[in-house]
Parts: sequence; structure tokens; C-alpha cells
Amino acid sequence: MKAVVIGIVCALVLALGLVIYVLSRVFEDTRPNLTSDIVLGTWRDAGGGEFTFDADGTFRAGGIPVLFFGPPRTTAPTMSGAGAWKLKAPLEDPAGRLTTVSLAFNSLDQSEYGVPYGSRLLSQTVDGSVILYWYVGDADLNRRMVLEKV
Repeated sequence: MKAVVIGIVCALVLALGLVIYVLSRVFEDTRPNLTSDIVLGTWRDAGGGEFTFDADGTFRAGGIPVLFFGPPRTTAPTMSGAGAWKLKAPLEDPAGRLTTVSLAFNSLDQSEYGVPYGSRLLSQTVDGSVILYWYVGDADLNRRMVLEKV
């Protein structure tokens, strides 16, 4: 009888810990529910790189660090280009917090990079404002280029 009581208490403690963990993850999630209204307009990074997203689903980018496109294949520090954008949400995300800005470059000013070239921007809420960002290299290292709305 004593072993059964101890087993039930242990199971309840584990269940409570799991509930606390899940609730803390839900309430700490800083990803916004990204909409087109949020994305439309001009976004700039600290180095002067810029994306402008238009309502017709097109974008222009200028001064974007070459690292956005992967390992450098050019000596130019930045690149410019244009293409189409759309919001892309995975089916398993009913809250919309995993929505990304999907980019399809159809022109780039450096011939070393082929087009079409696809990429995506992630989003997060920081101090009440939405930022768009991408990881430079391995995401586990958390090196990010951050775009803020102008």
C-alpha cells in the first residue's frame, strides 16, 4: 500500500512539473502572430541593410550582408536584389507563431549567386515591437541579423 501511495505522489509531482514547464513555454513565447499588415513597409538592420515589402507581394532589398545568402562567394560586403514575398505558416501551428516571411529573390546584383534564390525571415517581439531576423550560420550559436521597422 505504501509503495502505491509513493508511486501516485511521484506521478502527481511529475505531472505538475510538466504542466508548469508547458505553461512557462507558452507564456514566454515572444513570437508574434505575423500578418501582412505588420510586414508591409521598410525594415532596416543596424548596418543599413534594408528590405521594403509592398502590398502586391513584391520586395526590394539593398545593402543586405552577403552572409544572408550563405558563405561568401564574392568580396562585396553587401548585396541588393528583389523578388516576391509571402507569409508562410506551418499546418501544425494553429496560433500562427511559427509564421515566417518567405522570400523568393528573382534578381540579385551579384552573378555569383543564382536566382531564383529562396530564404525566410523569422519574427520575434522585443520590448513590444516586432523584429524580423535571420540566423547567420548555425542557429544554435544565436548569431542573428535583426531588422527593425522604420
